[in-house]
Formats: sequence, structure tokens, C-alpha cells
Amino acid sequence: MASELSSSPKAADGIFYILEDPVHPVDLDGDWTFYWEQLIDPSGDRQEQPGRSLKVPGLWNEGESTRHGYGSYRLQVMLGEKHENLGLYIKNVSNSYKIWINGKLLGENGRIADNKAEAKPSRRDRLFLIPEPSKTLDIVIHVANYDHPRGGLTESIRLGYAAALQAEMVRSSSLDMFVIGALFIIGLYHLGLFSARSKKLSPFYFSIFCISISLRNLVTGKTSLYVLLPDFPWDTAVRIEYTTMAIAVISFSMFVRSLYPEELSRWILRPVLALSVLYGLLCVAAPGWLYMKLLPVYQLVIVFVTISCVIAFALAAWRKKEGAALALAAAIFLAATVLNDVLYNRHLLMTGYYIPLGLLVYVLANSFVLGLSFSRAYASTENLTFKLQALNNTLEEKVAERTAKLEEANQELQKQSLLDGLTGIANRRAFEADAQEMLEEKERDAPLYLYLIDIDHFKKFNDYYGHLAGDDCLRRVAEIIDRTASAAGGSVYRYGGEEFCLLYRGDRESAEHLAERIIKEVRAIRIPHEAPGASGFITVSFGFAAMKTGDSDKIDELIEAADLALYQAKQAGRDRYCVSI
Repeated sequence: MASELSSSPKAADGIFYILEDPVHPVDLDGDWTFYWEQLIDPSGDRQEQPGRSLKVPGLWNEGESTRHGYGSYRLQVMLGEKHENLGLYIKNVSNSYKIWINGKLLGENGRIADNKAEAKPSRRDRLFLIPEPSKTLDIVIHVANYDHPRGGLTESIRLGYAAALQAEMVRSSSLDMFVIGALFIIGLYHLGLFSARSKKLSPFYFSIFCISISLRNLVTGKTSLYVLLPDFPWDTAVRIEYTTMAIAVISFSMFVRSLYPEELSRWILRPVLALSVLYGLLCVAAPGWLYMKLLPVYQLVIVFVTISCVIAFALAAWRKKEGAALALAAAIFLAATVLNDVLYNRHLLMTGYYIPLGLLVYVLANSFVLGLSFSRAYASTENLTFKLQALNNTLEEKVAERTAKLEEANQELQKQSLLDGLTGIANRRAFEADAQEMLEEKERDAPLYLYLIDIDHFKKFNDYYGHLAGDDCLRRVAEIIDRTASAAGGSVYRYGGEEFCLLYRGDRESAEHLAERIIKEVRAIRIPHEAPGASGFITVSFGFAAMKTGDSDKIDELIEAADLALYQAKQAGRDRYCVSI
């Protein structure tokens, strides 16, 4: 296995080079070939389908007036060698797509069309397995967007081994679900505090804030919602996303005002609440294009209220009010994540969404602040907060540990499935896969030789010495054959019982020399075989046949020829080889 690349490669002119084993998943970022308002033929020649260069991740409408439409992306990935079990991890695409590799359809998300009436948007992260190993991956993605202001491949597409990508998705989803669950539990907890002491409104506002953010993350994060409900309506999810955002702004503002009424003026709060209520109603009742188009305006409101609340926390901390210093630090962190997400949404930064993390930090900090005000009246609050903090500290570690164990188990199972349990060499399943692949290679001129190797009088050896001695004999002979063949560039497999297969590519002279060398090496270890009819020591017999690469796609014909030659070697007295003509 090669080590991780020292620098991240980039696509240029629609071509991406990966010259090393992609042990670590690679972002296929850079300049893709883009075809606006064209759904190109995935199997067509890229030279005959000229397009323009477009950066991925990025908006397809950067600097243009139109945001809606359809188009095609194309990237040719050049691998240094063939790799099995590769996959593509595609995150949320605005807002439907269909993907092909080497002209073969891998799958789709939503429904692609060249008009809004027939298109169907969908929101779901997907992992696509690449079915056939190849040195070149010709990736074609059709994308359609008639609803969202951000069109095109706005997230990095990752290429790597499917197991590593699956583990990455599990970790990401687990973290998102953890944040959602933590916010929801904290919201319910403070709703319980409010029900016990309804005159104090701060727990109520805080609970609404937590629950609304939890619901928003449920439809926007990498959660299991779209796995359980793959047909969950896109329009409904977007309305929930935008409506809960407005509710969060309202409840957050009211919460800060309830804690520090002197520091946050009602004259600042009233226009924020009015605009947030209006925007929330638009998200519920208006067409999607309207509230999405107004999002940049409302984002200015979010930035304004965030700055106002940070100033309120700063004034409270300067006046040394209880818990204000901690709340100020958390609010600054939250404000930084809000600013990052606004810039990322406008595609001015290529970082990602971090508001969930900022909210979790902020929520935990303010839970502590509210807990201080309730600690004397409700002693049980301290115990519940401690349990929640312990859960927060250990859950992510447990998820990571279990994911690592699962990866290790999967890798071991994959390895064991191709090895013979007794001898430790490759098994028949590995032989069938390698032999067919070598037969299909068109660029190799040297013939492919298939050897069938049999231990002479092995049944008598088992009957005379016992099965434990027979197993030890198999291991020693397999080790000799494997070592000798590997030195000559061949590959050895246990075919079954006392039979072995050997694949070797070369000329006739070197093929016969390899057979003679193995026969001599087996004689040299002098494993006693004094059963009646045996020669005194363990020997082997060979039969092998040759086939030029590309002559046939049927491995059975080559096996049958080698088996006939093996029979001839046994009839001629064993401890020798015969070649099928």
C-alpha cells in the first residue's frame, strides 16, 4: 500500500491524475469539463464533445444571471493501475443528478430532465461502488436544478476504497446524529424546567431554540433520515430548513433579551422579530423561489442579530453578571460559525457548514448558565447536566472505536476470503479471478501458462502417516512451490486437495525451466514417503498448457488442457512434467 499523497492533486482540463494507491480518499477537485444545457452521451468521445472548464466544487452559474437549468460534468481520472473495490462518495448536489462511469450507469438521485415539470429534486448523500477495475475512469454527471439558488456540484466528490468511504459516511452521520440528539435532549430538558417554573421565560425560549435547530439539522445534515425515507419530499425538507431557521432567530433573540434585558434593547429586537416572523410565514406559504431569493436579505438580519447579541453578552460580562463571561465566549464562537456559513452559502468560502458545531458549543455553555440560576431550587439539575456532559465526552469516542473495529474486521474478512486456510497461499477463488483477468489482457504478447501440480501418491501418504502429517506435508510443499514460482514472477494457488495451480507468463523455455526447478526443489526437502508403491520421498507431477492472451475468454479450456497433460505425466511414471501441445 502506498502512503498518502504529500499534496492534494487537482483536476486540470477535465483530467485528474492519481498515480499512487488511493489508500486515503481523494477529493476530485479542480477544473472539470462542463456542458451547459446539454445532457451529453456518457459513452461518447470526450474529444468530440467540447465543453468549457468549470471548477468543482463550485456554482455553475458563478457570475451569470441564470441559476436554474441543467448541464453535464465530465472528468477523466487516470489511475496508475487497476484497483478493485473503489467507490465515489457524492454529497448533496443541487438538486438532482445521474452518474455514469466508463459509459455504465451507476445510479441517480432525484430525476433529471431538461425542464422543470419533469425534473424531481432530491437531497441525499450517496456512495456509489465502481463495478469494474480500470486504469481510466470516465465520469459523466448530468445535473438539473430548477429550485435552489446554488446550482451544480457545490461539494467535493471523493474517490477511494469503498470501505474507507463507507466508514467516513458512518462517522459523519454519527456525529450529525449525536449533535441533533444532544440539541433535542437539551431542548426537552429546558422545556421541563420551564414547566416547573413557568414565570421564568428564558428556559422556554432556549428550549424552542434547541429543538428548532435540531429539526433543521435533521433535514440538512448527513443523517439517517434520507436512508429511512429516501422519497422524503425535497420541497418539504427545504421549507422545514428555512422555517426553523427563522424560528431559531426569533427564539434566540428572545432568550438573550430574557437574560440581559438591559443590554439588548427592545428597539433592536422588535424589527428583527417582525422581519423573522414575515420571513417564516413566507417559508410556510410562499413558492420556494421567493423565499430562496430573499435568503441573502434575511442573512443580513441574522448577521445583525448575532452581532447585537454578542455586544449584549460583552456588556453583561463587563458588568460582571452571573455566567455572562462564559456566554460571551460561546457567543463569539457561534458568531464566527454563523459568519462562516453565510459566506459559504454565498460561495465566498470553501469550508463547509459549521453552525451545528457552534450551536452545540453555545447551547452547552448557556445550559450551564441557566443551570446556575436553577441550581439552588432544583438540585437534580446538576446531576442531569453531568450525565449529559459525560455522554458528550464519550459517545464520539465509542463511535470512532466501533467504526475502527468494523473496518478492521471487514479488511480481515476480505483478505481471508482470498486465502487458503491451511497453506496460507491464494485459494481457488483468487485463482479464478486472476486467471480470467490475465486472459483478457490485450496488450501482453507472451503466452500465459497454467500449471496443474499434484503431490504424487498423497492419499497413500495420508493413510500411512495420518492427516496431521498430511497437512504438514501440504504446507511445506505449498511453501516451496510458492517461493520458487514467486521468484520467477508466477502466482500460486491451492486448487483443491493436494492440487495446486500456477499462473506464469513467459516463453516456452522459461516455463519448462520453472517446472523443472519446482520438481527439484520438492525433491530436495526429502519428505519421507515410505508407503507401499511410493518412491520413498514426496514428489510432484506437472501438467501445463499455454494460451496466448486474447485467444479465448474461457479459462475452462486452459484448465482442461493442463489437466490432460498432468494425466500424461502420471501415466509416464510421476515426478515429472508434461506439456499440452
